[in-house]
Amino acid sequence: MQKLEKFIKSLELVKTEGKYDLGLVINKSGRDLVWEKIIPNSVKAEVFYEENEAETLKAVQNVFKSGRWLILELKDGLSAELYAQLRSLSSRNRFQYIEGNEIKDIKMPDKTRIVVEGLEEVLDKINEVYPEFKNIFGPIIEI
Repeated sequence: MQKLEKFIKSLELVKTEGKYDLGLVINKSGRDLVWEKIIPNSVKAEVFYEENEAETLKAVQNVFKSGRWLILELKDGLSAELYAQLRSLSSRNRFQYIEGNEIKDIKMPDKTRIVVEGLEEVLDKINEVYPEFKNIFGPIIEI
């Protein structure tokens, strides 16, 4: 647990090249992490490949408005649109969405962080589709 606490602290404090990093948790143990206890007041969204993409993108938008942390638990894959959003968040700390006929572009608030979690086999599958996947994250931890 101490290792995970250091991981969370690094996401809170480190600002690389003026941008906050996204964190990746590789769940090798298969046990459920109780994120509400690890990061109180965080929002968790379970992500199923292209199944709930709109809900997930809405969760990102809502978290940006509230300044909370978002935990994205990748259950079985990652859609191209969500991957593109994660890349944008990683490189520019910006999130784009369509509202009506307008494209909105919002910056990640200073208090918001995004942590992506997934079972090792799920993340390996995603890395086969998107070879640069793990490179978009700052801190990476295996638990």
